Amino acid sequence: MISLEFISHNNHPLLPSIQSIYEEAFPPEEKVDFSSLLSHKFTDDCAFKLYAILDKNETCGMLSIVEYTSFVFIYYLAITPAKQGLGIGNKVLELIKKESTTPLILEVEHATQDISKRRIEFYVRNGFHVNQYPYFQPALHQHTDAVPMHIMSYPHALSEEDFLTVKTALYEHVYCV
Repeated sequence: MISLEFISHNNHPLLPSIQSIYEEAFPPEEKVDFSSLLSHKFTDDCAFKLYAILDKNETCGMLSIVEYTSFVFIYYLAITPAKQGLGIGNKVLELIKKESTTPLILEVEHATQDISKRRIEFYVRNGFHVNQYPYFQPALHQHTDAVPMHIMSYPHALSEEDFLTVKTALYEHVYCV
């Protein structure tokens, strides 16, 4: 049984395993320092939340989301390599879809490598739409460049106006640019 456990404080016992999963799953140019991830604050406009993904009470992944009033941004989603391909990611997305009353938004790399193609296909199989508007994840570190990405959305593709609203919110609250 797949479940999500909300990480409510910086001393949570599952935090070290979540950090390990996070550090292994994402390339340096696409991730913030883990302590920065934990320091995101709740504001009137959005709420940052971190979850452990559990399979029969064993940590098998991590999920970070940002809840806005008009959409939920899936910031980071990672499953441990040993548990990939078992449908856990699908089940996590189903849990999020069931709980959310607003559209889901995420960033995904352009399909330039096999892994990024498979990632896009995974999200499309889960009902997400690739929005073709130009988008870059801002540089997260001084030594990295902005990363060209697609914004994907569920349950429908975004209008240009909605895309610009999402982009502005992410740049302002998530990336602080």
